[in-house]
Amino acid sequence: MKIKIGRDFYDKRNDIVYTGGEIADVNEETALWMVRNSLGYIIPTVQVNRPVKINSIKTERTKAIEESVKDKMMRKTNVKNK
Repeated sequence: MKIKIGRDFYDKRNDIVYTGGEIADVNEETALWMVRNSLGYIIPTVQVNRPVKINSIKTERTKAIEESVKDKMMRKTNVKNK
């Protein structure tokens, strides 16, 4: 599983130092321990056009993930005035 580390900490069990902001690949047991102790967030593995379950209070449904549209916004400094 991939985990986004929220803050710096030392894992005594695995003898690893994690720094905040990095993405680490850990096993499921370690990932759940990190989330329980508010040390990181699990990054779900999803693929384009594959259905993903969305949990709602009333219903459970599936939705296909779509490809992101390329962002065509530019900074003002990069636009040339003619």
